[in-house]
Amino acid sequence: MPTETTTRKKIYACNGSQVTFPFPYPIHSESDIVVKVRTTVTGVVETLTLTTHYTVTKTGANWDNGGNVVTVATYANTKTIMIKRVTEQTQTKDYVEGGNFPAESHEEGLDKLTRIVQELQEEVSRCLKMPDTDDEDLDMEIPNTVDRSGKWLGFGPAGEPTGVQTTPDSVTVSPFAETVLDDADAEAACDTIGALDLNNDDLSDIAGDLDDIDDGTTYFRTPTAAVGNYLKSAGAGVAAAFGKLALSNTGIKIGNDTRNASGDQEITGVGFQPSLVIFLAGDSTTGNINISVGVDDGTVHHDVQIDTDGARQMVSVNRSITIYRGAGNTINGYVSALGADGFTITWTLTGACACTFIYCCLP
Repeated sequence: MPTETTTRKKIYACNGSQVTFPFPYPIHSESDIVVKVRTTVTGVVETLTLTTHYTVTKTGANWDNGGNVVTVATYANTKTIMIKRVTEQTQTKDYVEGGNFPAESHEEGLDKLTRIVQELQEEVSRCLKMPDTDDEDLDMEIPNTVDRSGKWLGFGPAGEPTGVQTTPDSVTVSPFAETVLDDADAEAACDTIGALDLNNDDLSDIAGDLDDIDDGTTYFRTPTAAVGNYLKSAGAGVAAAFGKLALSNTGIKIGNDTRNASGDQEITGVGFQPSLVIFLAGDSTTGNINISVGVDDGTVHHDVQIDTDGARQMVSVNRSITIYRGAGNTINGYVSALGADGFTITWTLTGACACTFIYCCLP
């Protein structure tokens, strides 16, 4: 029959249940069919094997109207399946001088040649090609393996393919970039591009220059007069200045609270995640001089404690607050978690006891 369609490939999206995939184009035999499965996300392709992974059935009495690929397994919706005709590039018709010239077998040979041409065209169409408006004398042959080894594929002045070096000394840069690349060190490069090199005296130099601007405003105090001081912002519209670092500038947070029950107590409003919490705690009942001093980083918990009459003096290594009111009446706690805005104390109460505590959080 005539080969009236140019279709020679079908691609299906798999759905996890379909196993029959039609192909509507003629073939010579089932061995002309190539089946590949592609994973959509990764692009990995698996070529299936006839009989092992799939079979091919005819549509009708022969292959003139195509057929069906029937897969042994099902494929998930993350894959696609491609069915492509690849005709064997052979010619098996043998006409004897003066012998019969059967129309059917002759047409079959022409059909096979047409299919081969179509398949070659499909291959060519996916190749890198030069436009048909380019000069037909342009040599588009790529360099040999020696000349292109370790290089990128580039194009010369006429648009011809060439091997391009990948080393930095072959990269074309602007005249300005050349003035940076030939600098001996970072200081010289910073001078070239007008940037500050914080590893030398540029900061001091520019501070002095700004201080000398004759507009009545002091932008910087000279760094040479600020040994042991820190650069501090005084707020919007006010020039920054060097000065001593006060406790309020360190980010330390001090607060207090009370507790008289077991369980977790969340302390928030610190403004940062503490690296260490220092506790000063005392008995909440007037007249009971039971005190505790402790430190806690969320992992290590220590305190020193003393009771009213001094009979109990102890060091604890598993808690950071301990108030001992007497046998059977204690409350103790430790930092069980550090959060972005504070910390959590886990308390254990035995009998009747309560404490008031001061905490100091270090950033």
